[in-house]
Amino acid sequence: MMAAATTHPPYIFHGMGGHLTWEWKHGLRSYLHPLIFAALYKIMALLHLDTPWFMVMAPYLLQSVSASFGDLYLYKLSKLIFNNHVVEWTLFSQRVNWFMFFCITRTLSNSLKTVLTVTGLYYWFVAIEFLKVTSAVPKQHAASKQSPPSRKIALLIAALACAIRRTSAITWLYVGLLDFIQMNMKSKKSKSHFLFLEVIPISVIVLSVTTFLDCWMYGSQGGTEDVMFYLSQEAHDGGVKSVLFLMPCHSTPYYST
Repeated sequence: MMAAATTHPPYIFHGMGGHLTWEWKHGLRSYLHPLIFAALYKIMALLHLDTPWFMVMAPYLLQSVSASFGDLYLYKLSKLIFNNHVVEWTLFSQRVNWFMFFCITRTLSNSLKTVLTVTGLYYWFVAIEFLKVTSAVPKQHAASKQSPPSRKIALLIAALACAIRRTSAITWLYVGLLDFIQMNMKSKKSKSHFLFLEVIPISVIVLSVTTFLDCWMYGSQGGTEDVMFYLSQEAHDGGVKSVLFLMPCHSTPYYST
């Protein structure tokens, strides 16, 4: 269902028929993920490849490429944190995991979130390892060392993962808070620099982009907020005594709060 929910709106936007389900009509979903496939369909149309077979298979091919990058960064992350023996078993577990084999190549928001999370964690730990090295060498030699990918890359990927799938915030809040607590106040990137010049600006930029996209596609920004406001008004007026949220099997109680 989630795979269809992601690719169906772009399919309709290109004039190929179909029907938007109720959650799209009421603005409960973000268009950030579907617009990736909308761009893919547009490129295919320009190349005159927008035949039924290609339109069906192209999103899965794109997600397969994304999944391969996820495997690559899982390998790099394991090698960075552990050793070659652990790397081999990590890749073996990834390859023989039937659930990953079945789901990671599907056009699920969970699949893209998984790839983004693994990629972001790799860049995050690269920055941590770099800070460990630079703190152990004299300052006159530290500047001559090649700088690794900035922590901003990890934060940008983390923000995109949270925008696509809100439950990513659970992972990144834990990782970020651990590093924030252990951060040395005397380091070049202090806690205030990290918070006000990295985390907040990147979060605001990504949130602004996703809000703009949703406003552009829906005509206004509402959705979940409108539903909760309506329920709160009904409860205040005594029209609603209790509310029961019936969630899909792939959702978590996080969305019910």
